[in-house]
Amino acid sequence: MRIESAASPGGAPSVLGGLPDLHSALPPRRIASWAGSLAYRAAAVAGLGDLRLTRRGRVVFVSVLAVLAGAALALLVVTTVALGAGNAGAATGGVGLGEPSVTVREGDTLWTIAERLRPDEDPRRTVEELVSINNLTTPRLAPGQELVLPGA
Repeated sequence: MRIESAASPGGAPSVLGGLPDLHSALPPRRIASWAGSLAYRAAAVAGLGDLRLTRRGRVVFVSVLAVLAGAALALLVVTTVALGAGNAGAATGGVGLGEPSVTVREGDTLWTIAERLRPDEDPRRTVEELVSINNLTTPRLAPGQELVLPGA
């Protein structure tokens, strides 16, 4: 009894001669239409085949990732700045811009309130505004008195 071995394409005897041909079960490497190519790439991404990117594809992929990372960083910076600006008045302990009025404390004068309200400006203008807004006839203030602030 003589056993014949199947020959490989190169003519050499093959040890795997009795197994089915697996090359016929693989999808073709080249697909003629654009839609077929897209479907082949989608199948490759889903883990159904090889995914190979050309140099142009790698450049596009890295560029998209860089744009997404830049957008995320910009969003982080804008959010941080917005949160920091919202808390800026709370740290000073003085009269804030969001407060429509102030309660006079013991020892307060129009001048000290004006300096707390607008520390970078000349207090004379703010004192004048405080007097006119609150209809004050005298510069004397009583503790517990409510004063409406300018611009409120």
